[in-house]
Order: sequence, then C-alpha cells, then structure tokens
Amino acid sequence: YGRLLPLHRPHSKHPPSTVIMAKVLAAKMGAGKSQYGLAVDTTASIDSATKTCDLFEKLLKATTELRKDMGLTLADQFDKAAITAGTYGKCMQNVEAGGVYAAVQSRFAAAAVARRAFASAIDTNQIKVMQAFKEDIKGARAAMKAMDAMRKGVSVAIARTKGKEDNEELKAAVEAAKAEAANVEKNTVAALIAFNQKAGQILIEMSDKLVPSETELNAAAKIALAPASIDKGSIDK
Repeated sequence: YGRLLPLHRPHSKHPPSTVIMAKVLAAKMGAGKSQYGLAVDTTASIDSATKTCDLFEKLLKATTELRKDMGLTLADQFDKAAITAGTYGKCMQNVEAGGVYAAVQSRFAAAAVARRAFASAIDTNQIKVMQAFKEDIKGARAAMKAMDAMRKGVSVAIARTKGKEDNEELKAAVEAAKAEAANVEKNTVAALIAFNQKAGQILIEMSDKLVPSETELNAAAKIALAPASIDKGSIDK
C-alpha cells in the first residue's frame, strides 16, 4: 500500500520503534512547518489507503462466498451420502451389516451439519472494521480539505493588502489568518500521521485474517472429503 507505514509487530522485519517511523513520516510531511509544509505524499497515502481498503473488502467478500459455497456444497453431498447409506442399511438382512450402514449414515449426517455451520461462520467483525476504516479515510480527506481552505484564506488576506501595505488592520488580518492556518496545519499533520499508522495496523491485521482463511478452507476440504473409517469397536459404542 505504497507509503503507508505499518506498525511494528512481533517477529516482523520492521524497525521496533513506531516512534521513529512517525518522526520520519512527520519529516516527509513537513510537520512543524508553516503553511506549505504538508507534502503531496499525504494525498497519495490516503489514495493508496482507499484503494487498498476497497481491495480488502472485495477479498473479504470473495473469501466469505467461497467459504459459504464450499460448506453448502459439501453439506449437500453428505446429505445425499447419508440417504444412500440409510437406504442400503434398510436393505440389509444381516443386522450387523445394517448397523454398519446406520453408523455411516449418522456420520454423514453429522458431517453435513458441520459443513453448514462452517458455511455460516462469517467474520462480520472484519466487515465492520473495513466500514469503520472507510469513515476514517473520509475524515482524513476532510482534514486535508479544511487545511487547503485555511491556506486559501491566507492567500486572500495577503491579496487584500496589495497597494495597502500601510493598513494595520489588514496586516493584523493576515497575521491572524497565518496563525490560524499554521494551527490547523499542525493538527492536520498530527491527525494524518495517526491515520497512516492506523491504516498500516488495520491492513496488516486484515492480511493476517485473510491468509488463514485459505488454509482453513483447504484443511476443511481434506477433512470433509476423507473417507470415514468404520470399525467394529466404534459401532458397538
């Protein structure tokens, strides 16, 4: 995600101090400078965060659909297998053989229930996290717009002094506009640094959430498709 700075995680290759990273970002963004200190890089970072957020939303949706599809498809197959096993069991004249099929039927039925539970286990919390992060992005963009508006206010105040350099009231208005713009910029820079850090944290967490999902799906598929081993001891129990 480009210039977004991820927070440090244990066992990661990133530097251990997020404070250092914040200072580096602050330097790039011009924290502490007046009026024209904020670099264009910040806009690029927010744009990058927006695109990455959209991408993760699509990945979440795809993963959820895959989980649901796999779970329900396997559940249907297990239901059919259970019915078939039950039918064979009823046809058996030998009581013990019928018991074997009855056991197989119950196992397939249980497997179908498990697959449906797997399909419905949607991580809604992650979807909420992404939606909340989108609101953070809106806030960051609004902060940028507010700062630009303050800068324009300074430019307007300066323009009014042309040809009236001796007008003390206009001079005071310029200084007041500059002071207010500098304060807004300082707060905006701090907010955007915090935004970038949060963005890094969220995107790392989302990556960690999505990666195990595929592993979990593969493991579930292997377990579900493995033939059930029926032994005499298990039937007697």
